[in-house]
Amino acid sequence: MSRIIAVGDLHLDAVTAGYDHFEDVRSKLDAIPIESGDTVVQLGDVCDPSGPRTFRALDAVIAWVGRHPAARFYVLVGNHDRIDDARARSCLSPLAAAPNVEVIDAPTTIPFGEGLTLLMLPWQSRAHGEFDLLGQAREQMAASRASRFIAFCPLDSEGAPP
Repeated sequence: MSRIIAVGDLHLDAVTAGYDHFEDVRSKLDAIPIESGDTVVQLGDVCDPSGPRTFRALDAVIAWVGRHPAARFYVLVGNHDRIDDARARSCLSPLAAAPNVEVIDAPTTIPFGEGLTLLMLPWQSRAHGEFDLLGQAREQMAASRASRFIAFCPLDSEGAPP
């Protein structure tokens, strides 16, 4: 039986979040018991493209993913993964090159087992007016024939969907 494992924001290169705790966060990632066939959803904010250690953060996550080649990873683009306010540009391109990783930068549905769909809603820029997550979820669900959904979306700094 395949499992779904959700992993929250890592912020591996941020001074206030992960920079001082890089090794601790990395060891906690390694301690997650990921098995063959598991689906891992990383909820955005792997790094911060303005941070001085973005490549160290990406290398750590790429190595973590590489230790689990029989698992499938979905990485939602978070607000800290954006290079600028353009929709398509994020710092996660090197991670997307891994064979078992899909970087999600637009609302997406992914079939998962019988009648279950994973609904992936990455962070969307308020500058573009793309923060109607409920509306996006309804559109994605209407286009799918699944009867059950599990929704994943990054939260903003106030703890609410953007």
